Amino acid sequence: MRSSSPLISIHLINYNCQPFLKQAVESALQQSLTDFELIIADDGSQDESQNLIKSFRDPRIRTFLNAHLGLEKSRQWVLNHSRGKWTAIFDADDISKANRLEILLKLALETQAVIVGGQIEEIDENGTYLSSPKLYSLDEEEIRERLGKKYSVCHGASIYLTDLAREVGGYWVQTNGLGEDEDLFVRMSKKGRVANSEKVVVQRRIRRDSVCNHFQSRVVSIFPPGQEAALNSIYWARVAKSYFRGNEYRLAKNAFQKSLQAHWGNLGAYWGLLLIIFKKVSNKFRKEA
Repeated sequence: MRSSSPLISIHLINYNCQPFLKQAVESALQQSLTDFELIIADDGSQDESQNLIKSFRDPRIRTFLNAHLGLEKSRQWVLNHSRGKWTAIFDADDISKANRLEILLKLALETQAVIVGGQIEEIDENGTYLSSPKLYSLDEEEIRERLGKKYSVCHGASIYLTDLAREVGGYWVQTNGLGEDEDLFVRMSKKGRVANSEKVVVQRRIRRDSVCNHFQSRVVSIFPPGQEAALNSIYWARVAKSYFRGNEYRLAKNAFQKSLQAHWGNLGAYWGLLLIIFKKVSNKFRKEA
C-alpha cells in the first residue's frame, strides 16, 4: 500500500500546454525512483488540457483543475498541498530523464543540500535536439554568486526541501524583477547548501508561447509585450543561441536571420550574428597559427 506521505512531490503546473503535456506526464510517471506523488494543477487552460488531464489513470496522480491564478499563485497553491519531504519541479512542456529524481536525490543526500539542480538539453517546439549547454556551475560558491542573476540552479530541473520552502514564505508574486523561482531559491539558499549535478536530467523545450518568451517581450522595451512578431523573434533568437552554444554556427546564423525576419528590432539577434563572425575569424586564425 502506498504511503500517504511520499518521499517526493512532483509539481506539474499546466497552462495551455496540451500538445506537450502527455510527454511531460509520462516522463514523470516513468521515473526510476517511484516513491512520489504527481500533482497536476491546471491553471485555467483554454485548450483541451483539462480533458487530457482527466484521462490520466495512475494512483500517484493528484489532479486539481483551477481557475486562472497566474504562475506564482499556482506554484504557491501546489506547494501548500504537497505531502512529500522533497519537491520536484516538472514543467509541462519539458521532458524529464527517467533517472532524474534518483540522480538529484542521491546528490542531495550526499551533499546535505536543501536545493539541488541538474543540467539540461535544449529542444525546439517539435522536440528536435538543439544542444546540451553546460549552463549550471558545479561550484557552490559560483552558484551562490549567480543566484538572483543568471544560470544558478535550473528550477525546472530541481528538487528542494518542501518544508523549508514553506518556512521561508514560498513563492511570492514578484515586484523586484526576479522570477518567482529564483526569488525562492535566494531565500532558501540562506538556510542551507546548494548543489548542481553534472548530469543532464531534463530536455527543456524552447517554444514561442512560453512564459520565458512572454517575460522577454515585456522586459525588452523595443518589443510591444506579447506581440506575435516579438514572440516569434525571441523564439528564433533563443533557438539560435542554443545552436551557438553547441558550436553549430551555420544553424545559429540561419535562426538569427529568422529572428530578424520576424522582427527587425531584436538587437540580440544582430549581436549574435556578430559573435558568429568573430568565432569564424577566430577559428580561422587558430588553424593558420
